Amino acid sequence: MNYGGLVDGRLRLGQVEYDTMFTIIEYIDENELVLGVIGAEDNPQLTQYERSGLDFIELERIVNRTGMPLCVVPQRITLDRPHGQFDGLMGMFYTRARLQALTEIAIERGIFPDEYLVARPGENPEILQVADGKTGLLGVVKGGDIQIQQVNPGYKTDTALDRLERQERLEGSIPAEFGGESGSNIRTGRRGENVLSATVDFRVQEAQEVFATSILEEDKIAIAIEKSYWGDTPKMFFLPGKASVGKVDYTPNKIWETDFHYVAYSAAGSDVNNLIVGLGQRVGTGLMSKESAREADPLISDPDMEHDRIIGEGVEAALLSSIQQQAASPQSPYQPADLAMLVKKVLVENKSLFDAVSEVDAAAKERQAAEAPQGTPETMPGLAPPGMGAEQPVAPPEGAQGQPDIQSLLAQLGG
Repeated sequence: MNYGGLVDGRLRLGQVEYDTMFTIIEYIDENELVLGVIGAEDNPQLTQYERSGLDFIELERIVNRTGMPLCVVPQRITLDRPHGQFDGLMGMFYTRARLQALTEIAIERGIFPDEYLVARPGENPEILQVADGKTGLLGVVKGGDIQIQQVNPGYKTDTALDRLERQERLEGSIPAEFGGESGSNIRTGRRGENVLSATVDFRVQEAQEVFATSILEEDKIAIAIEKSYWGDTPKMFFLPGKASVGKVDYTPNKIWETDFHYVAYSAAGSDVNNLIVGLGQRVGTGLMSKESAREADPLISDPDMEHDRIIGEGVEAALLSSIQQQAASPQSPYQPADLAMLVKKVLVENKSLFDAVSEVDAAAKERQAAEAPQGTPETMPGLAPPGMGAEQPVAPPEGAQGQPDIQSLLAQLGG
């Protein structure tokens, strides 16, 4: 026990067992933090030693250097006092449980009804053998008749139970869809979404707005703690799932120049499906940019990266379309051998389309720049049409002079 020396001999402990529990209370304000413990109840049945001691002992008192309370208690928005969403259900729930229990008792008594022996006029009734319906044993009566008293649980009992259940759902805003059922007046999926939205969205919006305000104050408390207790001491933390960031080092007094910031939900109270539909409609009508829609979409974690990916996919689609159009024409620069090499690099060598096109283009340039002797296979077009760049240029014969320049040709014409 951390505070055994402070408690022993001072606090009223009562009958102490190995699992005895005590109430710990904590007081927090902008000046100090106080921790205390409440002793056992003063029971006259305890011994004098067990009753001795103080009712309360202060365990620890710490100065709060932040100058602000270190606790935030978010509550619902109500007119008078905090009221839970399901607080109004308790009375109806108990009433329905009691009515259900009475109904089951009446049903059981209807299965095993009360039997009365009624004497005939002028006779003394006598039971010779008691009947047992479960085993099929027939009863024998002398001088009287057996009358069965049936118990009717009530023709409106089921109606009352259904009304109580419906009232519970209305009071607690619990639609039938939460239990995997659907109302009898709902015919389409859109109508079901509207019912759920009218029931759930406003309460979710209230909770999210309250949490946003709470998180804002919690952030300010965290900033105050770092500046008050660590100040110029360097700190570090790791971002899980962020391989590009990883370890982050910072100094509280340098990074927290002020605690001013915002905390807000992108679309408080909206479910994911309706949010996506609303974003698409706003982008389609021109009221919102695609960048803002990406920032508001909860499924997009990094809007900037998503923007780059969209551009890359668009350029890749345009490049692939260009290759397909040129490959369909025999007069295009893409010849069968080049296309085969391109497909091999993408499918077999697992290279991107951009790298594959660059490598095929470099190979074509090298082929077109290199000369080969006349008649060799390299100078033949193969499957491609002649003169479309599929073959290498023919080298001049050995010992042959090159083509005369323009000045020599002019001199010959003038001579």
